[in-house]
Amino acid sequence: MPFVRSINSIFQVLLKHESPSGLSFHLKELAHSGLIDSEQRGRNLIYRANFARMSGVLAYLTEHCCQGAACEVSITANACTTC
Repeated sequence: MPFVRSINSIFQVLLKHESPSGLSFHLKELAHSGLIDSEQRGRNLIYRANFARMSGVLAYLTEHCCQGAACEVSITANACTTC
């Protein structure tokens, strides 16, 4: 079974770095993109990663950005140096 967390447990961990409204916004956008799935359980929303979709995005980026080569990120430019 995939690793799942309730929104409340995610909030407890991430609220140190993000506001509740900001976190809700990001989770909604990730769900809209298909990178995570959400499910209503009682009063809670349960989120889980959509690993197949994430793998597809990574495969696309590797093929089209890096032409199959390892992407090396420049710390100063914060960008892929092989693209």
